[in-house]
Amino acid sequence: MANFFSKAALKREWGQTACLFLAFLGLLALMPRSVGEHFIFPTESFRWLAHGQNPYGVILPRCSGPFLYSPASAFFLFSFFSLFPEKLGELLYTALSAGLFLFALNFFIGTLNRRLGFDLSKNPLRHLAWLMVASELLGAILATKFEILLVAGGLSAFSALLQGRWVWAGIGFAAICNFKLQALPVVLLFSVPSLRNRQGLLFFLSFFLASLFWFFAPLPLLGSWNRFVVITLSWMAAIDAQVSGEWLKAVYQHFFGFLSALAVPMDLPLAKKIMGGVGTSLGLWLAFFTWRQPRGDRNYRESLLLALGLGCLYIVAFSPLSQSNAYIWYLPSIFCFLFFSARIGLPAAVQAGVLGGAYAIISIAYSDLVPRFVYRAIYNLRLKPAAAVGFLMVIAGVSWFAVRKEKTATALPS
Repeated sequence: MANFFSKAALKREWGQTACLFLAFLGLLALMPRSVGEHFIFPTESFRWLAHGQNPYGVILPRCSGPFLYSPASAFFLFSFFSLFPEKLGELLYTALSAGLFLFALNFFIGTLNRRLGFDLSKNPLRHLAWLMVASELLGAILATKFEILLVAGGLSAFSALLQGRWVWAGIGFAAICNFKLQALPVVLLFSVPSLRNRQGLLFFLSFFLASLFWFFAPLPLLGSWNRFVVITLSWMAAIDAQVSGEWLKAVYQHFFGFLSALAVPMDLPLAKKIMGGVGTSLGLWLAFFTWRQPRGDRNYRESLLLALGLGCLYIVAFSPLSQSNAYIWYLPSIFCFLFFSARIGLPAAVQAGVLGGAYAIISIAYSDLVPRFVYRAIYNLRLKPAAAVGFLMVIAGVSWFAVRKEKTATALPS
């Protein structure tokens, strides 16, 4: 963190300072509001589970949507915040989530510096990056989104992975994937470079064992095996029902909705084929990127960072339940782009153009900074996921030039 007691530091790191200030304003703006349903349904679902009721497949009181998170998240996370008066619990949950996110992001940035030599403090675009973080964090705070905490955990677990702390990374990602399945594509993409690194396989062993733990952890609290099976099957069925019945509504800002808004015929089986095709293509590209470079810990860490950037964009652009105020998941890709752009020497003006375009379409166009008729038109057209897909292609492109640069460097005579 910047030294905020120094005026020089405040001026030097004004982007990060603005991010912290906007996050604080978001928490203040949340105080007079009534409790949001994104806090009501997980805490109320815990109460249902604790009293022997099944919260899956129903619309809980004061909620417009169903509970789709895991029983483990209800018992081992949201149960704590249900101990407080409801509004205080929401404020405490959101403030802790935002604080942990900012801490994890700084830890992640510091790890990139120590393990990959990428010093964000010397990058002229760091202020723009922090403003992009601020926009998505503010929107997620005002909506009390679970993704704030999930991304915080993901950044911490990824930092542990870069540091070679395989077991802790596996445990962290297992919890995140169990609580909400969004992060699974990132972990699957991690498997590609890990096939070339034996130590990386320890990460997947710990991830598998920890996933089993988190899956069965609610069993003793549910009281019986039969009830555990019923609750688990109801959880899976609720997700499937939500995807099948609601996925093309405008509230879900994914690429399939963008295609549908352009009058491209779209149904769920086709969407799943596209998801599979894109995911496979990303895996193949990661394999090419990994195997075209010399073996070594640094190249392995670079491949992991590329997997993180591509995987996070895949989550927001192609998840059938991807919502606008959950695009905080795309933020790690910003730092992935800056890293590979610096590696190939991409001009700062080009980098600024790419990030500025992403910032305008993904964040500003969906904010109160534009007239409502403009906001509504862009929202209904689902331009946000289209921009995410474009950003994904840009990152794939800069990583291609990184491979070419590595190949040229190794081919030069010593």
